Amino acid sequence: MITHEAEFEGYSGREIILLCCAWGEELADGELTYYIGDHLINEGSNGDRYDVDRSSVEAVTKAFEEWDSKIEGLTFTQTSTRIGADVEIYFREGQNEKAGVTHNYYDFYGFISKSYVLISKGAFGFAFSNNQMEQIVKHEIGHVLGLGHANFDGNLMAGQVNRGIGSVSSCEIEAVYTANEWWFDKHSGSQPLFIRQSTTDHIDCG
Repeated sequence: MITHEAEFEGYSGREIILLCCAWGEELADGELTYYIGDHLINEGSNGDRYDVDRSSVEAVTKAFEEWDSKIEGLTFTQTSTRIGADVEIYFREGQNEKAGVTHNYYDFYGFISKSYVLISKGAFGFAFSNNQMEQIVKHEIGHVLGLGHANFDGNLMAGQVNRGIGSVSSCEIEAVYTANEWWFDKHSGSQPLFIRQSTTDHIDCG
């Protein structure tokens, strides 16, 4: 969740969210499935396996529930197995420098076909509260849905946890609709000709 100033060159004086990319045919049924890993990833361990605590799982489900309630034409469904899941989410322990990391993978045409999300239980020696973890998950779901960072504070997609907020705003919703307009335009009644990338690389929030 670190923002690089070079990302926002040319947007001085404007409050924007960058758009990264669009989902491809996996979105064509209006559903994205997600799987929550049941054990912690600890890069410094000796092979010990620790289960993910219930509060961490709840943070993930609550984050998806909020996005699900605010995005029309898209449903998130939790699955019990990672096989076939569109999004996989895992928690990690240890001394991490990033609160969350999302890796989107793309098909031959450059559309998202799979997302892996890694959520830290803490960073820089500090443990995250349940509310902070929920905020981090919501932020990473934004990346899953094709959003980049915001160039202003007080927004879910702000590049740092302590500068963002924990709720999905109308600007993030509009950004998701725009990033994946081939699907959401169809849902609203028009008939797009084909799966396509967005015609813009940002959304103005001001």
